Amino acid sequence: MDYLRKKNLVETLRERIARDDPTFLVCVGLQILSENSEESPGCKGLGVISAVPCVRFPPAVRVPQQAWNVVTADNGCKFLKTGNAYFSNSYCLRSIPLGWRAATSEHGVLFVSALERGKVLATQFHPELSGSYGLALMKSWIISSLGLHVPPTPSPFYANAEAVKRQRISVGREMLHRVIPCLDVRDGRVVKGVKFSGLQDAGDPVQLALEYERQGADEIVMLDITATNEKRQAAMETVSALSACLSIPLTVGGGVRSLEDAKTLLQAGADKVAINTAAVRHPELLKELSTYCGSNCVVIAIDAVQIWSEPPEWEVVISAGKEKTGIDVVEWARTAVQMGAGEILLTSFDRDGTKSGYDLKLLQAVSSAVNVPVIASGGASSAEHMVDALKAGADAVLAASIFHYGEMSVEELKRILGKSVPVRIPVSYEDARDPWSPKREHQTTQCVIPSIDLINGHAVQLVGGDPEKLKIDAGDPIPIAHRFRLAGEIAVIDLDAALSRGSNETVIRKLLSEAPCRVGGGIRSVERARQYLDWGAQRVIIGTAAKPELLKQLPRDRVIVALDARHGEVVVDGWQTKTGRGVAELIEELKPYAGGFLVTFVEREGLMQGIDLSAVRRLAKLCNEGELTSRLCVAGGITTVEEVRALDQLGVEGQVGMALYSGRLTLADALLAPVTSERADGLMPTVVVDQQERCLGLVYSSPESVAASVESLRGVYWSRKRGLWQKGLTSGNYQELLAIRTDCDRDALQFVVRQQGVGFCHLETYSCFGQRRGIAGLMHTLEERRLSAPVGSYTKRLYEDPVFLKSKLIEEAHELGDAATKAEVAAEAADVLYFALVACARTGVSITDIERVFDQRALKVSRRPGNAKPQHDQSKLQPATNVAAAVHAAQPPPPNKQAEPCAAAPCSSAPAAVNTNEAKVDAEQEEDSTPLLRRLRPQEVPRGRRMAFDERSAAIAQKIVKEVQSGGLDALVETAVRLGDLASPQDKLFYSPQELEKAFRALDRDTRQLLRRTADRIKAFAESQRNSLQSMRTSVPGGRAGHLVTPVPVAGCYAPGGRYPLPSSVLMTALTARVAGCASVWVASPRPQPVTLAAAHVAGADGLLAVGGAQAIAALAYGIRDPDSPDRYLLPACDAVVGPGNRFVTAAKQLVAGTVQIEGLAGPSELLVVADESADPAVVAADLIAQAEHDPCAVPILISLSAELVDRVDAQLRAQLRVLPTADTARLALANNSAAVVVSTIRDAADLADLYAPEHLEVQTRDAHEDAKLFQHFGALFIGAGAAEVFGDYGAGPNHTLPTGGTARSTGGLSVLTFLRVRTFIEIEDVATPAAQLLTRDAAALAMLEGLHGHAASANRRLRDVDSLQQDELTSSGSNSDLLALPGTTPCSPAAVPSAGIAASAGSPRERADGTNLVLTDPCSLPPPSLSDPALLSASMRLAIAKGRMFDNVAALLREAGVNMSVGGRNLRPTIDMPNWDIKLLKPRNVVEMLQLGTRDVGFAGTDLLEELSATNVVPYFNTKLDPV
Repeated sequence: MDYLRKKNLVETLRERIARDDPTFLVCVGLQILSENSEESPGCKGLGVISAVPCVRFPPAVRVPQQAWNVVTADNGCKFLKTGNAYFSNSYCLRSIPLGWRAATSEHGVLFVSALERGKVLATQFHPELSGSYGLALMKSWIISSLGLHVPPTPSPFYANAEAVKRQRISVGREMLHRVIPCLDVRDGRVVKGVKFSGLQDAGDPVQLALEYERQGADEIVMLDITATNEKRQAAMETVSALSACLSIPLTVGGGVRSLEDAKTLLQAGADKVAINTAAVRHPELLKELSTYCGSNCVVIAIDAVQIWSEPPEWEVVISAGKEKTGIDVVEWARTAVQMGAGEILLTSFDRDGTKSGYDLKLLQAVSSAVNVPVIASGGASSAEHMVDALKAGADAVLAASIFHYGEMSVEELKRILGKSVPVRIPVSYEDARDPWSPKREHQTTQCVIPSIDLINGHAVQLVGGDPEKLKIDAGDPIPIAHRFRLAGEIAVIDLDAALSRGSNETVIRKLLSEAPCRVGGGIRSVERARQYLDWGAQRVIIGTAAKPELLKQLPRDRVIVALDARHGEVVVDGWQTKTGRGVAELIEELKPYAGGFLVTFVEREGLMQGIDLSAVRRLAKLCNEGELTSRLCVAGGITTVEEVRALDQLGVEGQVGMALYSGRLTLADALLAPVTSERADGLMPTVVVDQQERCLGLVYSSPESVAASVESLRGVYWSRKRGLWQKGLTSGNYQELLAIRTDCDRDALQFVVRQQGVGFCHLETYSCFGQRRGIAGLMHTLEERRLSAPVGSYTKRLYEDPVFLKSKLIEEAHELGDAATKAEVAAEAADVLYFALVACARTGVSITDIERVFDQRALKVSRRPGNAKPQHDQSKLQPATNVAAAVHAAQPPPPNKQAEPCAAAPCSSAPAAVNTNEAKVDAEQEEDSTPLLRRLRPQEVPRGRRMAFDERSAAIAQKIVKEVQSGGLDALVETAVRLGDLASPQDKLFYSPQELEKAFRALDRDTRQLLRRTADRIKAFAESQRNSLQSMRTSVPGGRAGHLVTPVPVAGCYAPGGRYPLPSSVLMTALTARVAGCASVWVASPRPQPVTLAAAHVAGADGLLAVGGAQAIAALAYGIRDPDSPDRYLLPACDAVVGPGNRFVTAAKQLVAGTVQIEGLAGPSELLVVADESADPAVVAADLIAQAEHDPCAVPILISLSAELVDRVDAQLRAQLRVLPTADTARLALANNSAAVVVSTIRDAADLADLYAPEHLEVQTRDAHEDAKLFQHFGALFIGAGAAEVFGDYGAGPNHTLPTGGTARSTGGLSVLTFLRVRTFIEIEDVATPAAQLLTRDAAALAMLEGLHGHAASANRRLRDVDSLQQDELTSSGSNSDLLALPGTTPCSPAAVPSAGIAASAGSPRERADGTNLVLTDPCSLPPPSLSDPALLSASMRLAIAKGRMFDNVAALLREAGVNMSVGGRNLRPTIDMPNWDIKLLKPRNVVEMLQLGTRDVGFAGTDLLEELSATNVVPYFNTKLDPV
């Protein structure tokens, strides 16, 4: 008051309060409203409150009240709500003044904790230190003061009001005990040790403090542990940073030696200062401090060491325990309080850091000797230790290690403490988010899931899941579902099936047709789960049977795993059997296979005693962390609106049963639980839409109107003029209510309705925005015309003549099939739709009915092949003549696309009426007999190279590769986010070896052992490969030469991240690189699942890049630098990049192939099975299916020596596909890319297989071992029926990364050799030996033949008589005929060269008539070729020559070789005088394409085309000595 008087503010304050100007008074601010106070006798207050003095708390309680306390607000309060707040006071108002609304608390006596009147608010507590409760209070007051509306709906901060009130009753007059994390700080970091020695880093103080506040800490203590010994103040920057972010009290100690030091800390943001050593040396400092800032800001820190006596005594130690004082601890505590200390921080130095528990006798001795709060410190490691300390007399407990090292969270600790002593309700009840702009932690579309539990066809509710404890029998579930569906999905649980005592299947199928349902109970097989999904279940809930092997056969997003837990332990078999496993453990294990989890707290089920929000928060965090997230739904005890709101804030669905059935919670209240309104009147904007979600209008709703809507199942709204308003009640234009939804921000509603009558608008239009348009408008018109079409009109005829309508439908469907342009397709589609809608209107089918069918089909997981029925299959009406179109492996169709049918045949304009049911049965029978393997003739099987990617893929890959190469980390992250590898730029990009190992350790034991066994087999085979190739040396003239076999330093291994994880690809690539000896091995795989990370660990990878596609290949090839340290690589540039992938990966690998080693360009996977009549058709079919299920582009081919076997294999395919979970994919591959070819002999089979050169080749014949010797071209060979291709896929030893697309003719698969370099060396020790001199002369002569005079000079420098050679080293005239003849050599004319050059460029040896190969050796040692040479005359050659200037040059080259070629007539057909040579004159592009297809042997083209078309086996043009066009 003296300060206010000095500043002339006393009257100003009185006038503000009298005018009801916004005024907020805190702590002493409330007391000065009174006329007088015992704290300052004779000092007058503002006198706003008269006859109500401020008095001191009674001596029986701790003073000052340094604690959190329960604040209970009157119902009529505008700002004040019930909650927990932080107090620091010794005096209080004991009664509520007249004219004020109040909140009260207890501390020995009932006292006023806050007052409000109009815009004046006064609090005895400190709202700025009261966490989320205080922040919400201040914000609501500020918003109101600015004239903004305060939402009438309780905010999330007050969701715990009822629980707080219950706590007030249980606490009575006892303070809430505090839990205080301690931050021992050194050099700006939190450290922890034992007795301040052996200190280890524990983290950043600000981050830790924020986390502890979020968990529910009551205060934070920061001790600068070296400040005293270093004779300095505590770190001010750290204090300021902590103060700026915290909304709970902060006590700071360390280095406080004077009043000025304390002032500096308080000004930096500390709420209290702790003093230790300086107070012992100068006790009067305590009095100075309490005089300046009050005793409530002064904490005396006492470090005690026990003197071993009986009874025990303790001595005060100072300077971080290094100096004994001889002062008795209890006496020093009394003295310190008398000198002005308001709180004692008592640390047992004997126990500090030992985790052996507090010194309870010390606590009892000190707390009983003083009347101020005592904080126990030193030695805590468990909740039991803290309960003991609080019962021994401590008012608060302080701990560090158990929090810093994650042994227990504050929240978990408080849950345990709360069972024994009163503590503040954990922060999980008071979400620390801004209530005025609520943002939920994770998005949910539905906050409450109503539950229908079925027994004997009735909806029931049990207590504790016990069928003997039937609480409610609600009867027929259908009417209940009609109401519950307003919320969205309904949980339908078959309790009879769960208890293995029957089934409610019939009722469930009816429910599925009435409402969106998730179904559970007794689902123990894949077949049963798929059956429910096919019947229309949105999701299936699987409990006891939820094992990875079952779940992985179902679509992840349609699976909810039910984890029923009794006191944290999962129970199964209808809650009858304990498993010994925890909920969190099973969530981590099953998360890769489940899109959601339903966690039921069995001990709370049916009791309506509330949900365990602390446990829910932990589970929600677990479900939403990592690459794969899962939705969480909880059940068991949910009873109140506050609980539903709190769950929604966590992004968790609440499954509610008993509370809804019993009336404790209404469906309307549950639906509105998360909703807030920003309007002054509290109304909620409501958008009304029809079943097609077309907007009908905007209205407003209130809680009362929503309750009426739910009760009547009609559209009831709140009119600002009429109040409660059922729209259309008198006109008949009402709305049937189908669903109530909330928007993403939870501040608006959507009513989905079925509009009746004319329409929604009072102007009698369908909507407030006009009439229906488009398809909906057409349908409405047709429905009206059905009743009013004039006799003889076209529409009337369509309605009355079904044969005519059918004819028009067929006619228009054919025209749509023939349409080509965009305009034609649109016009013909409109015609088809018109007649289809006429057929619908004629029978009363609405658009909603059609959409429901689509929705039902979309929910099915079983798929039929979708082939045309025989009578409509145009491909059967006209045979295919295009052989190239017969096999689609070269250009596979996109996934989920059927092969395009042939052109439609004309149909009859007046089809005969047929029995549709009989026709359907016949069609299905014919479809079942339709071969799954496409029959081809041998000549129709494609041969030659098949492209692994198209031009568009190459262009996209090239753009990505360039961006990542130039843009580095930023470009990689941007591309990964854009293409879906990462959800956001903050997602994890790199995994360290430690993280890979952690993922491995987290797997179940069986999976770990499986990975180890597979790796051992791969490793053993790779080591044998490695040992087969060794370094060598041999003699050469004058010395020695040889080769060294060494690995590339860095290997990059790509593993796809498709529908399922592919750990086998990781092992096959990375482990092979390790065996080769690569110093560094990196793996790249998009969205890696735990088993992928684990496989990388088993393979010995140095890290994993969580990115896929072309961007991953670019990153591996060029490396990724650290932007903060450009000299450091986050990912090193690899020397070899290997592994299979999609077409973009393959295109990218080709782009970087000049920079790094690659193993090949992988296209769609291929299997070719050669089988005779001895083969088991079931085994052959299983192998073909195993190939087909890879993806829709996979190629399964059967070459059989028996036509009967093909039919039997086809039958087996059909049978096995019926039960295969991946049948949809396999059927697509079989329909689009399969082939079955019948041949006469095993030699024919081998010839055909060699032309195709498959990736995988199986030989299943009677004499497979001998027959296998006939096959030459394949990636991997599997001999005999026992050698399944799948063994190669999954680690028998040989690698499964193999050549595809016909490249097996020229390369092999990935192996150790891929990562090895064979580097040759030459060491000439004595160049003077005759052999070395001859080598030198030969080298010089060959160099001159090739026109490379520098090369010749280099060799000549090593001749013994160099001077005699100077004259010979003259530059030639440039004519090919003027080659020099060196001593000891024979001149070689150019005419001898070209024939050798042509043969070399062909790249394929030709056979002589006698079966031996024509081999051309040193051209200078051969005579010029003769046209009568039998070898040349018998050899066949297919040439492709480009038109234009290149033709002239090639003709000149051939003439020099003695071969004449000419072009005659206008048809441009060239002739050649070689009997077995065939020449085609083509466009340049066609030359390259025909060579790639293998239809030409030799061709000539420009380098630009060779690069563009990815040509291989190229002889550089310059080597032919032609003019480089």
